[in-house]
Amino acid sequence: MDTPPTPSDFEEAYKDDPPWDIGRPQSAIVRAYESKRIRGSVLDVGCGRGDNALFLSQAGCYVWGIDIVQTAVETAQARARDLGVDARFFTLDAFELDKLDRTFDTVLDSGLFHALNPKTRDAYLDQIKHILRPGGCLVMLSFSELEPGEWGPHRVSENELRATFARGWTLLSIEPTRFELAQEPGFAHAWLSIASPKRPV
Repeated sequence: MDTPPTPSDFEEAYKDDPPWDIGRPQSAIVRAYESKRIRGSVLDVGCGRGDNALFLSQAGCYVWGIDIVQTAVETAQARARDLGVDARFFTLDAFELDKLDRTFDTVLDSGLFHALNPKTRDAYLDQIKHILRPGGCLVMLSFSELEPGEWGPHRVSENELRATFARGWTLLSIEPTRFELAQEPGFAHAWLSIASPKRPV
């Protein structure tokens, strides 16, 4: 997709079942939690209907989720009530994270970064820096340049990610993985990146 999606594009997608909402957590996110790379209090940015956030809440994390699409947030809230978990969900733009007025140990981005206009990436990551506690990290799942075709979001190359995180971040790890989808072929090639903000010395 050459043109980044707009909020109304996401609203339209949630009138049906968008391919990124698979009804379960992404396996890459589950593995990141099991390897203790997701810990403590978690903010899921672009949480959708809550697949990842609800898994993490059930696993014992204190989780908030935000999304710009109100209907997706309302579904996540209802699912949390049905499951009896304390995950909290809010309708909020990812460029207004300061309005949350709190900090987190982990920020999770499963499929938002690759949908952003590249010109806005640094501003988005600056928002995340300000809500991460010292020692906290961003865990990010994004489409890879290894995924063929032109459908879906922008493919983010390993070089793009390394260049992006060279600006004020320490890139702790980057590894190839899969972004699972609710449509054939069932997945896309992806990168799982984990980074921590550099702190003033």
